[in-house]
Amino acid sequence: MRNEINLTDDQINEIWDDQFNVSDYVEFEASFTRDTLDQILESRNNWQDQGTLFRGKTDIGGHNFIEIERCQAVKGQARKTVRVIDFGTVRAIQES
Repeated sequence: MRNEINLTDDQINEIWDDQFNVSDYVEFEASFTRDTLDQILESRNNWQDQGTLFRGKTDIGGHNFIEIERCQAVKGQARKTVRVIDFGTVRAIQES
């Protein structure tokens, strides 16, 4: 799916770093999905702790994104921050 994003790794890294202060999306094991932002938010309704949601557009490129802080999908799992950037047909997801 990564090959469907018409940006270089350096360009994607620049977007992640500028928006979320995550300097290397590859290092942080970003994954990719065809689920839309709305589908991700709909599944969030079933999470143990839905966390705090932020929505916006990236400063570089104007891509829609969501960031969910301190969320927990399943009881017993560690809480984490989930960041998703919409690159058109594919969304990139990074969790920390």
